[in-house]
Amino acid sequence: MELVNEGDLGSQDRKVLLVRGSVAEERPDVVAAFLENLQDLVIRQASEPEDFQNVFTTTGPTALSGTRLEDAIAVGRQALPPIPPGEDEAAALEEVSRVFTEYGVTPDQLSAQDVFLDLRPLVSPEQAARIDRGEGQ
Repeated sequence: MELVNEGDLGSQDRKVLLVRGSVAEERPDVVAAFLENLQDLVIRQASEPEDFQNVFTTTGPTALSGTRLEDAIAVGRQALPPIPPGEDEAAALEEVSRVFTEYGVTPDQLSAQDVFLDLRPLVSPEQAARIDRGEGQ
């Protein structure tokens, strides 16, 4: 038996936001507004991570304290806002899809065009500029 971790495998782990196609087609402005608000919250979390801990309860089994609270705050400081996918994300997706197809996990290989939605041409220029503000981070 051989044990490896994701670093040994050259992990392409990414966070992905999924949107139902019909929603994105009918209301791209709502999808963009969701992304804008999520970006704002994550940016705020990075600057004020304490405000995002123990939101619903400060005592009891689900409340963080001590080292667990300190660790959660430290992780919150490192939060990066979601950004629209670019060329790097497209290449990563296609490499992962190739491996999945090669090993029979999925029947067909996906391309970035199969799954990525570029909201920018679907919304106002002002809204497009707001969702782009996280790029390069």
